[in-house]
Amino acid sequence: MSDDDGERLIDFVTTHTRVVLAIALVSTLVVSVGVADLDRETSLETFQSDGVEAETLDYLSQEYGLAAPDQSVGFVFYRDDDVLSKSSYLRVLRYQRALVENETVSRALVEGRATASTATLVATAAIRAEADASGDAGYFDRPTLAEQIDQIESMSPAEVDRTTSRVLAADAPRRSLFYQPTDYEAGSTDENATMVLVFGTGETGQVSGAASDDLVASQLAMKSIAKERLGADSLSFGSGLVKDELSRSVNDSLQLLVPFVLAFVVGVLALAYRDLFDLALSLVGLATVLLWTLGFMGWMGISLIQLYVPVIIFLVGLGIDFGIHVVMRHRETSDGDDRRRAMRTALGGVGLALVMVAVTTAIGFLSNGISDVAAIRTFGLIAAWGVTAALLVFGAFVPALKLELEAALDRDVGGGRSAFGTAGAVSRALSGGADLARRAPVAVVIVAVLLAGAGGAAGATIDTTFEQTAFMAQDPPEWTDSLPGPMATGEYEVRDTLRYTNERFIRHDLQTQILIDGNVTRDDSLERLHDARQRVNARESTYYLANGEPATSSALSVMDQAAAANESFNATVQAADTDGNGIPDRNVERVLDEMFEIRPALSSNVVHREDGTYTDMRLTISLVGGTSSSQAAAEARATARSLDGNGFETTATGRPVLFEIIQQELSATIVEAMSITFGLIVAILAVIYRRQYGSATLGLVAAVPVTLSLGWLVGTMWLLGLSFNALTALITSISVGLGVDYAIHMADRYADELAARGRVTGAMEASVRGTGGALLGSAVTTAGGFGVLVFAIVPPIAQFGFVSALSILYAFLATVLVLPSLLVLWSRYARPDAIGGDATAFAAATDDDD
Repeated sequence: MSDDDGERLIDFVTTHTRVVLAIALVSTLVVSVGVADLDRETSLETFQSDGVEAETLDYLSQEYGLAAPDQSVGFVFYRDDDVLSKSSYLRVLRYQRALVENETVSRALVEGRATASTATLVATAAIRAEADASGDAGYFDRPTLAEQIDQIESMSPAEVDRTTSRVLAADAPRRSLFYQPTDYEAGSTDENATMVLVFGTGETGQVSGAASDDLVASQLAMKSIAKERLGADSLSFGSGLVKDELSRSVNDSLQLLVPFVLAFVVGVLALAYRDLFDLALSLVGLATVLLWTLGFMGWMGISLIQLYVPVIIFLVGLGIDFGIHVVMRHRETSDGDDRRRAMRTALGGVGLALVMVAVTTAIGFLSNGISDVAAIRTFGLIAAWGVTAALLVFGAFVPALKLELEAALDRDVGGGRSAFGTAGAVSRALSGGADLARRAPVAVVIVAVLLAGAGGAAGATIDTTFEQTAFMAQDPPEWTDSLPGPMATGEYEVRDTLRYTNERFIRHDLQTQILIDGNVTRDDSLERLHDARQRVNARESTYYLANGEPATSSALSVMDQAAAANESFNATVQAADTDGNGIPDRNVERVLDEMFEIRPALSSNVVHREDGTYTDMRLTISLVGGTSSSQAAAEARATARSLDGNGFETTATGRPVLFEIIQQELSATIVEAMSITFGLIVAILAVIYRRQYGSATLGLVAAVPVTLSLGWLVGTMWLLGLSFNALTALITSISVGLGVDYAIHMADRYADELAARGRVTGAMEASVRGTGGALLGSAVTTAGGFGVLVFAIVPPIAQFGFVSALSILYAFLATVLVLPSLLVLWSRYARPDAIGGDATAFAAATDDDD
C-alpha cells in the first residue's frame, strides 16, 4: 500500500463514518452468528498426534483382543480395614450389581463383562470348585452377579478365606493379582485396599479425558454409587471423570477470575482514559473483537479448548493497546475545534504502526502452522484472525464511532483531557529511559544484552513437559470457601486419586506397547521376543505383581499359562524347544495354532492372525506409577530397536509414547516457530521502514527489544524452575506479538518526531512521554489481566498467567528503557543525515535544551 492509498483510506474512515459503521455492523452481525455454533471441548484429545505411533495404537486397539476400540476402564478403589473378608466381598459384589442396574451407568457399560474384582474371582472360583465336585465342571462359564452374591452368602468366613488364599496364591493366574496393591503379599487374606474395574464404552481418543457424554455421566454415577455403597473413603478414576474435572475446573476458573479480570481491566482503563465516554468506546471495541473471533471459530467448526483461552486474553490486551494509542493520539492532535481533522492526523500518525503490529504479529502466530500438533496450528490461525479483527475494529470502527458520537453529543475530544503520560509523575517516571539514552546509551545496551544472553543460555535447558496430571485441577485455596454461590468452586479428587493409584496399584492405562510386524512364525521369532522381554523385565520402570512376576504381556506369557494348564500343549512346547531354555525355536506356527485352540481370547490379545495367517504380534509393558513419559518412550523405543530387522518391522507406541511425541513437538514448535517468526518480522520491518523512513536498519533496531525481553523471560523461567507446557510453549508467540507491538509504536513515533524536530533529545522525550504513556496504560492493564490467572485452579492456566504477565512487563521495560538507547545509537551511526550528518550536528541534536 502506497502513502497515497493510506491517506485515502484514512480519509474515507474519518469522512464517511456512517458507511464505515454500517459495514462494521453488518460484518459483526454476520460473523457473530457463528458464536451459536461454538463448542467447548475440555479433553486432552485435541493434542493427539497424527504420526505412525498414533496410527499403530489405533490399529492395536481395533485388531487385538475382544475389547471394542472405544473401550474405557474405570477404576474404583475400595478402602477398609479388611477388604478381603466375606462382608467386604458382599459389599463389592452388591456395588457391582448396583452399577449394572443403574440406567445412567449401564448406558456406557460393556455388555457381558461390565465389572471385575477380587470378589468376582473368589466367588467364581468357589462356584467352579463346587461344580467340579458335583461333576458339572464347566457348567458355569461366567456366573452372574446374583449367583456370585448367593455363593459368597452361602460360605462361612473361613471358607471365604481359604478360597481367597487359593485365588491369590503366588502360583495363581497373574490376572488374579491385578486388583491388589503393589505391597500385597500373595495368598494373604489381610489387606486394606482393593480395586474394582468397570468396563465402559465411549472413550474417544488416545489420551485420558477423551470421553463421550454418556461415559462421563456413567463414571460420575459410578463414583457416586461407590461413595454410597463402599463408603466415603472410596476413590474413583477414569477418562470420563478426568473430562468432567477438566471441564468443571475451567468453568470454575472462569467464574472465579472473570469478575476480577473485568474489574481490574475496567479500573485501570478508567485511570488511563479518565473519561467514561472513551472507556465505553474501548469496551465496545473489545467486545466486537471477541465477537468476531469467537464467531470465526464457530463458522470454522473450531471448539474452544484450554489452549485457545490465552488467545482471547491476548486479543483483549492487543485491543486495549490499539484503543489507547488511537484515543491518546487523537487527544494529542486535537486542536479543540475540528475533531475529524484531529482524528485524520491521529490515524496518519499511528495507523502505520497499527498495520505493522498487525502484520508482524499475525505472521508470528501463523508461524505455528509448522507445528505437528493440530491444536497449535489452529491456535495460530485463530490468533491471526483476531489480530486482523483488532486492526479493523480499532483502526476503523472505533474511530468512526467516536467521531459520530462526539459530534452528536457535541463534546470535546477526550472530554478535554490530555493524553495519559504526557504530564505529571507518570511523565517524569517515563523520562528515565530517555535520560539513560542521553547519558549512557552504550552501557544500557551492553547490560541489557548480557542479561538477555545469560537468560537465553539458561533458558535453552528448560524442559518441555506434557503430563496428564499437569492439566488436572488442584484443591482450591481455602479463601475460595467464602466466595458467593456463583463464584464458588467445586471439589476435585482425580489428581489425588491418580497419585494414590501410582503409589499403590497397577495403572492399566500406563502401558507401552511394541508392535512386531512381519513373519512371526519364523523359527527365531519367539527367541527374539524372549530376549527383549528379559531386558524389559530387568528395568526398574516395569511393574511387578505381588507374586513377583513382571506385568508384561506377550505370546510368551500366554504360552506359559496355557502350557501350565494343558499337558498336551506343554509337550508341544517342549518338542519345539531345541536348546532347553523353554522357548520354542522351531515349529512356531504349530505352537501358535495350539495356543489359539486352548486360549483363544488371551491369544488374540497378543498375536494377530487374519484368515489363518499370522501377521503380527505385540509386547505390552505395564509401568510403575509415576514413570515419566520421556523415560517410558525411550525404553519402549529401545525395546523396539532390539527387535527390529531380520524380517521384523517394529513400532513403539502407547499413551506415554504419544505424550513424549507431543512434548517433542511442543519443543520443536518453540524453536522453529520462534526462528521463522523473528526472521520474517525483521525482514518485514526492514522493508516497511526502508519505504517509510528510508532506513531498513530502523526495522532491525525495533526488533532488538523483542529478543532482549525473550532472553530475560526464559532466564527468569529457568531461575524459578518453570518448564514449558502446552500453554507456556505458546508464550513465545504472545511475547513476540506484544513485544513487537510496543517496539513498533515507540520506534515509529520516534522516527516521526525526529523528522519533525531534527533533534534527538526532543524527539526522544516526546516519544517516551507520548507513546510511553499509552504503552504503560496498555502494559499495566494487559499484565494485570494475565496476572489474575495465577489464581486459576488449573495449574497450566495459572502458570501461563504468571509467565504472560512477566513477558508483558519485560516487553514494556525493554521498550521504554532499552529501545531509547538503541534509537539514539541508530541516530548517531546509522542515520546521521537525519540530524545534520556529522558529529557536531549530533552533539547539537542531543543537547539538553529543546
